[in-house]
Amino acid sequence: MKQRYCPYCDQKMTSGLYCSGCKRIVWHPYVQDVDYYLNERHPQHESDCLYHDGGSEYPGSSASGTDSYAGIFKGNGTSTRIQGGKKKTNREKKAADPFRNMGNRMAGQRNAFEQMKSQLEQYRSQADTCQSGTYSSQSAKSIMDRVNSERGRKKPFTGILIAVAIYAIGGGLLEVLISPIIEACPTDNKEKAMSLLHSFYCWGHVGVVLISTIFFSTFGIANWKILARIWAIIPVLNGIVFLTSPIYSLHEEGEKGLSIRELCSMKIFWVVMLMMTCAGASEQAVSQWASTFAEEGLKVSKTIGDLAGPMAFAVLMGLARLLYGKYGEKIDLKRFMTYSSILCVISYLCIAFVPVPMLSLVGCAVCGFSVGIMWPGTFSIASASIRGGGTAMFALLALAGDLGCSGGPTLAGFVSSSVGNNLRIGILAAIVFPVLLLIGIQICKKRQKN
Repeated sequence: MKQRYCPYCDQKMTSGLYCSGCKRIVWHPYVQDVDYYLNERHPQHESDCLYHDGGSEYPGSSASGTDSYAGIFKGNGTSTRIQGGKKKTNREKKAADPFRNMGNRMAGQRNAFEQMKSQLEQYRSQADTCQSGTYSSQSAKSIMDRVNSERGRKKPFTGILIAVAIYAIGGGLLEVLISPIIEACPTDNKEKAMSLLHSFYCWGHVGVVLISTIFFSTFGIANWKILARIWAIIPVLNGIVFLTSPIYSLHEEGEKGLSIRELCSMKIFWVVMLMMTCAGASEQAVSQWASTFAEEGLKVSKTIGDLAGPMAFAVLMGLARLLYGKYGEKIDLKRFMTYSSILCVISYLCIAFVPVPMLSLVGCAVCGFSVGIMWPGTFSIASASIRGGGTAMFALLALAGDLGCSGGPTLAGFVSSSVGNNLRIGILAAIVFPVLLLIGIQICKKRQKN
């Protein structure tokens, strides 16, 4: 039976929208199906129930010969059931009573509540004793001693953030300064020198992965602080060598480089900026996921996956830059970048659609070879297309490249997560970057012909 109840006082409503309990007008009472009748007669129209059809199991049922509870209770408070003129025994009445075990259940719940309360009080007392300096066990004492020994020290995460900020500043300065320094060197083929320069980025990547993996496997990853101190020696030595090296100027004596405003007013500058962004995105969109492909394809640990994935990517990328650095005078840069962009698109399609995980890993390695020339080649195209760009141009190009390095993996990750963590679909979405780079190369070719 459906009954309406007041949402304010939980009283039964019998007078339309007026609640007699809280004296309010209730526009939206809540309705509930009830199968009990407190101080009420059982409705005669509800015949499909145990009350009417249950025979002698319920007093007042139609099978018992009466439709009410009158005369069931005697003056002494004991009840009898009428079934064909025969009284039921106390055992039969208890077996038919649905509320017979309610007291036991309530007692059990009360005991469980008291047990939980006592356990909570015990936990509180243990916490109070730890804060006061008294400990109930040796393990608790050792933990609190370790916590107290760390108090007053700087949090490790703060130091890591400071270290990351420092090396990020250093890496950004190197990216801005090294390329114009090479461009200013008195060499015949600057594209060749630029490609050779950036190849050492790949060899450094390979060396760090190899040496770090060997160190951790020998001495354990817990000694990472020692390895960090060892690697810190290299930038110190680089700084000493840099101070003693001659640096040529990008401009002739008396010549002034273009300002940022002048650069931004040139259409070719924005084309080159787009190419630089796509170069960084094409490189990192696959490089960041190479380890995952290796782990899934070869079913190996992360250590082996890093060696087979990112290191293979870096080796082939460095090989491409080394080849152009050696034979650059015999190769047309724009044609080489065109073929590299097409190969990059093919490698992306291989990663996305080839169902064999091992072949997907091969596609990652081929992608490393295809993107090798994109970054240094774009620098060289910008330097040849924009005369007098100077350090400001290289700084803005480095900024665009770094944005691409972060945007490429981000796009692949977002798309992958939106389709059920499918990395192949994420890599397929990032194919837009080598396609845009290819379009930018064609624009530079047409501008050179004109």
